[in-house]
Amino acid sequence: MSAQIKSRKRVADFGEVYTAQKQVNDMLALLPDDMPLESTYLEPACGNGNFLAAILKKKLSKALLMGENIDRLFVIAVSSIYGVDIQEDNVLESRNRMLHIMTQAYKSHIGMEMPSCVVNAVSSILKQNIICGNTLTAESADGQPLTFCEWEIKDSGYVICKEYHFSDLIEANGECNKYISKHRYSWLVDERIKVA
Repeated sequence: MSAQIKSRKRVADFGEVYTAQKQVNDMLALLPDDMPLESTYLEPACGNGNFLAAILKKKLSKALLMGENIDRLFVIAVSSIYGVDIQEDNVLESRNRMLHIMTQAYKSHIGMEMPSCVVNAVSSILKQNIICGNTLTAESADGQPLTFCEWEIKDSGYVICKEYHFSDLIEANGECNKYISKHRYSWLVDERIKVA
């Protein structure tokens, strides 16, 4: 089988065809070289994460050039990358692929393993940012509204998460102040604290 499909059945049932690396590279070439680390990207049919992985690599390269507090910069880099796919195995593969990219980049540039608190924070963010669902219906795999988190990474080691329904974001053209819940996490000690 081609690297662009897993099976003919999946193509027939879901129209699943992965984006070739050449097209990913062409799309990446359209992004500005000086894109802010916090720039938000959503892949509404992410497959196994070809675009997500490429954007993450670009962001991590920028984070490594910025230098100070790499742990925090890595968390910032991944916190604004979102993906949705209707296949659970694609979602899991995307998450695992992105975590692997981050741990490898950290190790090759810093010379040590990524700290477990950072791995835990990144894993938690990926679990909430790369989700199984359908952007056409704005529903998750279990029929609930698709929900995305907006992450704010504080210097103190805390992370604020505001959750939004995807349908509200679409209606508001991305400028939505109607969040459905707000949480505070300490990614340094892996604790979750609910806040108003």
